[in-house]
Amino acid sequence: MIAPGDFEGAYGEALRLVEVAPDRALARVSRFGSERGSELDTAQHARLLRLEGHCRLRQGRFGLASELYESAFDAQVAGHLKEDAGRTTIAWVEALSLHGSLTQARAVAAKGSRWIPSADKRARGALATNLGNAYHNAYDYVRARRCYRRALSLLGEAGDPGVFAQYGLAMVDLREGHLSPAQSGFDRCILDMQVLGATSWQHRPEIGLATIEIYRGDWNAGLHRLDAARAVCKQSGDQRALAHIERESAELFGALGAESLAIRSALRAYGIYEDLGLKHEIAESAWLLARLLATQESLVDAATYLERARTVWASLSNHRAVWRVALEEQRLLIEVGARQSVAPTLSRLQIQLDRSEPNGLGAVCLALRSRDHLENRRLAHAIRFAKQARRRMSTGRHRGERPKLALVVARAYQEQGLRANALRWLRTGVDELEVELQQFGDVAWRHEVPGARDPIYDTAIEILLKSDSPAATCAAVNLFSRATSPALLHQLLSSDVMPQVQGLRAALDRLRGRLLLNSSDDDGTRGAHLQREADRLGRKLRLALASNSIHGAKLDSLRGLQGWQEKLGSGSSVVMYQRHVAGWRAFHITRDGVTRVALPLAEAAVAEHGRSLHLVMEILASAPPSRRKSLLDRTRNDAANALKGLRVALWDPLQIESGRVAIVADGELHETPIESLVDGGGSGMLGPITTRVSHPSYLFAANRAPASSGDAVLLHGGTAGAQHELDVVRQILRASELTVRRTAQFDQPTKNESAPAVLHVAAHGVIHRTEPYLSGLQLGQSWLGAETIRSRQLAGSLVFLSSCSSGWSRRLPGRELHGWMNPALASKATQVVLSSWRIDDHGATAFAREFYRSWAQHRDAAAAAADARRALIAAGHHPYTWAGFQITDLTKFSCTPSS
Repeated sequence: MIAPGDFEGAYGEALRLVEVAPDRALARVSRFGSERGSELDTAQHARLLRLEGHCRLRQGRFGLASELYESAFDAQVAGHLKEDAGRTTIAWVEALSLHGSLTQARAVAAKGSRWIPSADKRARGALATNLGNAYHNAYDYVRARRCYRRALSLLGEAGDPGVFAQYGLAMVDLREGHLSPAQSGFDRCILDMQVLGATSWQHRPEIGLATIEIYRGDWNAGLHRLDAARAVCKQSGDQRALAHIERESAELFGALGAESLAIRSALRAYGIYEDLGLKHEIAESAWLLARLLATQESLVDAATYLERARTVWASLSNHRAVWRVALEEQRLLIEVGARQSVAPTLSRLQIQLDRSEPNGLGAVCLALRSRDHLENRRLAHAIRFAKQARRRMSTGRHRGERPKLALVVARAYQEQGLRANALRWLRTGVDELEVELQQFGDVAWRHEVPGARDPIYDTAIEILLKSDSPAATCAAVNLFSRATSPALLHQLLSSDVMPQVQGLRAALDRLRGRLLLNSSDDDGTRGAHLQREADRLGRKLRLALASNSIHGAKLDSLRGLQGWQEKLGSGSSVVMYQRHVAGWRAFHITRDGVTRVALPLAEAAVAEHGRSLHLVMEILASAPPSRRKSLLDRTRNDAANALKGLRVALWDPLQIESGRVAIVADGELHETPIESLVDGGGSGMLGPITTRVSHPSYLFAANRAPASSGDAVLLHGGTAGAQHELDVVRQILRASELTVRRTAQFDQPTKNESAPAVLHVAAHGVIHRTEPYLSGLQLGQSWLGAETIRSRQLAGSLVFLSSCSSGWSRRLPGRELHGWMNPALASKATQVVLSSWRIDDHGATAFAREFYRSWAQHRDAAAAAADARRALIAAGHHPYTWAGFQITDLTKFSCTPSS
């Protein structure tokens, strides 16, 4: 027999290696077993099996680890080593929880409860913690919370802080949308881990805190925390922890709509798991990558990662995951138009899936077959299969596909010439879509069914307009108004909703993302619990929204046409541009009705003159000061001609002679200076006073009276040009009896302070075109990002961002706008001035001077901008100086006083 001291020394040395180098620990265990295995007694042999299980667990081989723990447990029971057998169940439950085998985990935990002495509070607390993890991994948050609380009680009696139970409880709070208690729990975990020296696990609560910060809109703080956690893992060499951070980040960013950032994190996670050889994690990361790439239309790359996920899951005998990959591959083939082999493949898959889960993947297969039949003009089959799939998806995780299937039915009926049936099914799809959007928000819906929202609305609009009647035109604009309602409108209108709604929405985003990505259903419980938790949180969110009738009434009344059309004052109107399949058109809306205007020249004008105009402005912005004057002279006629061509195509057909006009752009028109076209395309003629909004609802969403008092806050970036611009602005505003405060740092107004009457920023800016929340303005002593400006803290203010491309906007699927306009409006600013392209110090100062001379007299930003443009045109300034400024002015549109 091996002497106890020799065994304990070898055992302890291998145990210390398990966390940091499981492969080396396993090699030592194997070598020790092969050399001295015959000399081991029953207790030593069982402990060695358990240690080998620890190594396999850290390698990610959860199934094999479970088998080793089971062997160790059986040996200990046979040897009447009850206490050792009870302790073995602790790690065994952990392996089963990670494997997704909740039923077995519960059974093993019951054995552990019998075998662990009741006096051993620490061991019983650890067992309760791991059982809580099993429920947590199966998305059964109610039972998980119960287990964690029991674990904390037991461990507290043993004098143990129970850091892992506390972490699990904080994670449950986060998953259920309770952000404040989750934050307190994570903070407590970090402190306890530092006291205990368990710093190798500290990245997990750090990820939780970063998630909370990002959910609350503080992207800079969240990303900085994630970077710090990555740096710690790199320094310690813990590659698995680093991969865990990247995968969690990818799922978080994907659920919140930052696909390109999510793809980068997923790629890093995939690469690390490849290096470590962790098969289960490799497959999960490849599947996540494929889904993210598909939303970005990188279909070839998505197919490559799908094939990788299929290969790995096939080697692990995860048949359900392999079927899911096969369905996704067929979806990609339909998207790219390679449909020759889709029908027979889907038919074969249908037979297999109808046997195993007819209302799950079987229903998804039916939905894909309906799309394939529609594309091949087998219309009767498309209708039949789509209706069958919808019936099967009435409950369960795939019910989010139902509006998209309604679109398939509507399009098939339209092709058959049955317009009434088509309209009925389109109405069904739109109604179902609106229910989902109200509950989950646009971002979550976009990731549940990529690309579903726009086709439903756009197809419905086209069918309505074919009837060519005034009533149909109004109905089409109503749908278009709902379709273009950005996600931030919810934030703007729901500022009075209870704080937990924000957390509930975020939690549902993550759950819906997991529903979409979940591909391993080992004992049939994980997916069911996941769907149950999504339903439970959905009910809580519906109750929270319903309990605030003001929010519901505002949202329903303002998003649709009738809600804001009747509030337009006399002489006020809205122009909504829309790009559709055949080109461009516009809807001119007044209190009295809606006029549809065809824009046959717009497509060519935007392509030719819009591109030419931006090219001229980019050349001027990039030119050194010594060459700029000669370039201005040489390009003056080119810029004027481009503006004239855009005016002829986009503005003249509307035949609007006067009044206040709110412009709602679409597509490329976000970067087109439509307001400047109204001033005679550069001729300085008098005309309507124009403003730009991302949605007409903003005109009437809240009290939009300009601030009657308050300071003027001038922020600068420290450059000589910015300082000169602020000198000019300060001199004008002081003459208008405003108190002017000049600073290099943005200070949030406190609750007792009034918002500034003017916030003018002259600084260099960075526009991040894929992750707009990474955009910002570089002040002299700080960084001003969109997330820095909080709701209500600029109520009634004029916000003038004199920075390069501050007016740039990007339209995402679901028609949400990212850029500076929406954050400024969400802060309750009344008037916003932004720049469409890069500007220089001379031009910015010239426009600001003329703008504030007019604004100081009547506090009317739209009229002041028109006055400034006309004054600069009359003085012979190049359009580079005056054409690029976008104006949003929410005053003087309502038929009743704003106050």
